[in-house]
Amino acid sequence: MKIEGFLNMIPPTTTHQNKKLGVRNNKPFMYDHPKLKEVKQEIKNHLSNFKPEKPFSGALVLDLTILYKSKKGQPNGTPYLKKPDWDNAAKTFQDCMADLGFMSDDCKVFDGRVRQFYNDQAGIFFRLEQIKGNG
Repeated sequence: MKIEGFLNMIPPTTTHQNKKLGVRNNKPFMYDHPKLKEVKQEIKNHLSNFKPEKPFSGALVLDLTILYKSKKGQPNGTPYLKKPDWDNAAKTFQDCMADLGFMSDDCKVFDGRVRQFYNDQAGIFFRLEQIKGNG
């Protein structure tokens, strides 16, 4: 079972690294910065068009190709070597998939690949594939 698609959007540069630390009743807790909340909602709005009827379970593979708008004179396919780091961008995206019910739990993703490039068309390609049964 697999699902794939393209999100026609400007990839966000705010990621889960933008979480904030608070203290309530003398206990620390993490919360999303308002900008991170906006970013997650935008990703979810685009992802909702691809939501499966039921969550994937078992062992999952997630592949992401994140395309940032080319700068003047930069050819398509030039590696994107700025913030956000590929792993931070992937974590935010994966969290949004889990929140929408693409997977029973994001810990089921045991393998993945993330690539970031400059391109004339900005957006995010994704592929989520279940390779094993319920686990």
